[in-house]
Amino acid sequence: MSKKIISTALILILFLLNANVVNASTLDFNASANKEELKPGDEVIITMSIDNINVEKGINVIEAWLKYDDKIFENVEMQNVNGWEITYNTESGDRYGKFLISKMVEGQTEKEDVGKIKLKVKNNIPKQETEIKISEITSNDGTQLIDEGERIIKFKINNTDDDENQNNTNTDKNETNTNTNTNETNTNTNENNTNTDKEDTNTNTEKNETNTNTDGNNTNIDKNNTNTGKDKNTSNKNNSNSLKTNSSKKDKTNKGKINTGDITVIVSVVTIAIAGIVIFIIKKNKDKDKNKEKDENDKTK
Repeated sequence: MSKKIISTALILILFLLNANVVNASTLDFNASANKEELKPGDEVIITMSIDNINVEKGINVIEAWLKYDDKIFENVEMQNVNGWEITYNTESGDRYGKFLISKMVEGQTEKEDVGKIKLKVKNNIPKQETEIKISEITSNDGTQLIDEGERIIKFKINNTDDDENQNNTNTDKNETNTNTNTNETNTNTNENNTNTDKEDTNTNTEKNETNTNTDGNNTNIDKNNTNTGKDKNTSNKNNSNSLKTNSSKKDKTNKGKINTGDITVIVSVVTIAIAGIVIFIIKKNKDKDKNKEKDENDKTK
């Protein structure tokens, strides 16, 4: 009898635990941008969707927060799609940036786009990287909360004006080097001309000395003076700058979290209660057996 009660209690506990796992509700919330490399003045559109909906009656409401750098983006606009309506809080305060996506149906159970977010990049933004975050994403199945965490989309801002200014700077440096080389070449030419004039003068002097020595019957050794021009070689310096391009990987997938604390507490309470009942029944049976044995002993005496 006692063994049967214990077996029944264990089966009941396993059933409750299994029901807890099977009934857990999940879904996937996705957010993706139409482009991730931007320039000043560009518009970007982020599409939000749901998929892999493991909810018995489906879902019809999603809550989240939109976070971005307002020094880079402006003109934020929420767009409704497929019957889903977005309510976006733009008033300053604790709830600024929170939005609600809802649909007046029984519950969505299939993959579907639920809304879009359009933002514009401000003008005169320097080259940099930034991100847009959709955080604290939650839904519910009517009884428990479905937590989907957050989604982060990374962007790279490219400014063509910065690149053009850098190229112009390099061109100016090259032109300056070319002019310097030309001036040095002219200086070398002038030095060569000066040396030629000196050689001509030395030649005339030597001729006069020769004539003088002939008249006096004296022999002199002519001295030759040679001047060697110095040649200067110059090389142009080319300056070049390389633009560096950084890439980022987007990580748009986060695992959903399931809150099952309440059900676990209930299962624990039920388990303790059943264990108490089993112990009580076993003890009562033992007392009954002792009394029965005592009565038989009394009769024997």
